[in-house]
Amino acid sequence: MNPTDPSNTTDPNGDDAREMRIGELINEFFDRRQRGESLSEDAFLEQYPDFAEELREHLGGLDLLRGLGSSGDATRVAGPAPGRGSSGHDPFEPPSAPLPEIPGYQILKQIGRGGMGIVYKAIQLSTKRVVALKLLLEGPLAAEHSRRRFEREIALAAQLRHPNIIPIYDSGTASGRMYYAMEHVFGLPLTDYLRAHALDAAAKLRLFVKLAEPVGHAHMRGVIHRDLKPSNILIDGNGEPHILDFGLAKAGSLIDSTTSITAQIVGTPAYMSPEQASGDPNGIDTRVDVYALGVVLYEMLTDRMPYDTNVAMGKILHNIAHAEPTPPQKVNSKLDADLSAIVMKALEKRREDRYQSVDAFAGDVKRYLAGEPITAKPASTMYLLKKVAWKHRTVVGISAGLIVIATAMLLTINHFSRQLKEKAVRLEQQAVEVNQSREALAKKQQEVERLAREQEEARRAYQLAKASMPPEMQKIFDTVVTAGASGTGRPEEIGIKLVAEALTNQLVGSSSETPSFKKAPYDPREPSMSRRPDVANRADESSMTKDQILSEIMRLAGAFVNAPGDAPTSQPATTQPAEPNNQPTVGGKSSTEPPAAPEEPS
Repeated sequence: MNPTDPSNTTDPNGDDAREMRIGELINEFFDRRQRGESLSEDAFLEQYPDFAEELREHLGGLDLLRGLGSSGDATRVAGPAPGRGSSGHDPFEPPSAPLPEIPGYQILKQIGRGGMGIVYKAIQLSTKRVVALKLLLEGPLAAEHSRRRFEREIALAAQLRHPNIIPIYDSGTASGRMYYAMEHVFGLPLTDYLRAHALDAAAKLRLFVKLAEPVGHAHMRGVIHRDLKPSNILIDGNGEPHILDFGLAKAGSLIDSTTSITAQIVGTPAYMSPEQASGDPNGIDTRVDVYALGVVLYEMLTDRMPYDTNVAMGKILHNIAHAEPTPPQKVNSKLDADLSAIVMKALEKRREDRYQSVDAFAGDVKRYLAGEPITAKPASTMYLLKKVAWKHRTVVGISAGLIVIATAMLLTINHFSRQLKEKAVRLEQQAVEVNQSREALAKKQQEVERLAREQEEARRAYQLAKASMPPEMQKIFDTVVTAGASGTGRPEEIGIKLVAEALTNQLVGSSSETPSFKKAPYDPREPSMSRRPDVANRADESSMTKDQILSEIMRLAGAFVNAPGDAPTSQPATTQPAEPNNQPTVGGKSSTEPPAAPEEPS
């Protein structure tokens, strides 16, 4: 930021000039009445008809103030509107008016004006340094009490040594005009500085702590400023605040009854404390500066005043004395409850409820910035724990991170443990199923082994049976088994056919000749003949071919197989091997008797 003169900090518009003129007229009114003039309000207002309406409103507010308890002291009006810088333009002095001459100084230009004096930029010739030279107003406005106030400002400022309090280098009187030279600060009034810089809440609080320190320093030396406001706080190019204008300051024997609280009504009522608004000069102590700094901090954080200042003077004074300000947290949602509580404590109506010193006020702000518990709020256990955690947030953050990691690890372990348990249960179930499958498999294996043994036994029986058969029967047996295994026919039919062929071959021999059978004489003594006369009858037939014999044998065998219920109960005769004499067998029964002799012809 390029340092600027205070004259460049405020737009010298018509409203500022009019307000300043009203302040001067009110000062004039009370000065004339204090000098003993019999001057009524109406008579005074007739002299200034262009300002009559505003003067009547402000004078009515002063009457209300006196009704609240004013001691009747003289009234002084000073300074521009709240939050505004001092105008470097003097609207009531001709622009071409010559600059005053002060021995030892070269006056360069006017840079500011207040209700009591005019400030010039000048060079101190003995030191060649740039200074701000403040001269008391001339003429009827420079009343005796203004001179005493000017002297008090010089005396109080001269005894204060602090880097943030603008020091006084020199003072004196030239051509009947009182003056003093002070350090020239290139900077902006507080409100203008905040508008030009986008500071966050923490930066504003750090700046507030800096500007509160010189006020506390003044209090330690018995000096009460009583007119703290943004226009009396300059911020230089390095961001350092500087307190100026101790014109209303109060200290010990330097108290002047003519500098009562009404001296700052016009233009600065919003920064007055309730006890100042009540008009009780005996109630003024360092806590009025605590309240004023509370208003300043409220404005810094919310960019507005605690009360509506765009109303009549009487309403402003009533609000200060009785109305509760809106908590900063409700005006600016970015502010938290602790910071809002700090500001509200500084703005308490009863001075006993406020911070009892500016240092206590600034200390609470420091504690807030450090994350420590504040005194403006009841210290509950939970609140203290939260603040301790915030103060040690790095350690708490690391601890919290470790706790989160440990919790995550624990949850992960529990998760995997649960999965392992579920897997173990599944494996156990699978093991049971496997055991059951093994048991079933063992049973099947036993069954297979049993079937294999039975098959082996059947095979051995088959081999034994086959080995005991004649070669012709082995062939028949193999053929029947093969046919049954291949499914080419019914084994019993094939077997019957093969056996029939074998019997036929035994009966007829291997010759293709057709055998002839002669009729044997009927012998009733022959059992077979007596039981089966049909055999004898068939034997009696002239002759049978090989095919006829085969067909007959198959018919008889088929009838025997297909109708087992009609079969004889006795075991069927077994075919015996043919004798060497090749005697035929009939009906499956071997004939043991020799063939009958041929019948002699008759």
